[in-house]
Amino acid sequence: MSNSTLLTVTVVLVLGHAGALLLSVVLRKRIGPVIWLNLVVASGVLLGPSFAANSNDLRATWLTGLEALTLFSCAVALGGVRLPVLLIWTEFAINFLLSAISLAFVIFLS
Repeated sequence: MSNSTLLTVTVVLVLGHAGALLLSVVLRKRIGPVIWLNLVVASGVLLGPSFAANSNDLRATWLTGLEALTLFSCAVALGGVRLPVLLIWTEFAINFLLSAISLAFVIFLS
């Protein structure tokens, strides 16, 4: 993946998280936008080919586990099962933080 593609992806991720946060908190659209964004991000991470190749890397294993939990919990929440809101927001916060750190790293490298 080229630097410009990586920069574009990380900017879109950070803006998506900021938009979901804005919709959920400021515009009081409840937690729906956060659940949908978590679901999309987790699906994208789990479908990415790079994690299967790095199965011996502890960071990749940790991220894969986090995204599997996020995907499962968001799918269950969309199915109508009530989950602790703290779980959904924690997954969102971790993904937002990782996206922001990735963006800072890509900008620093450019």
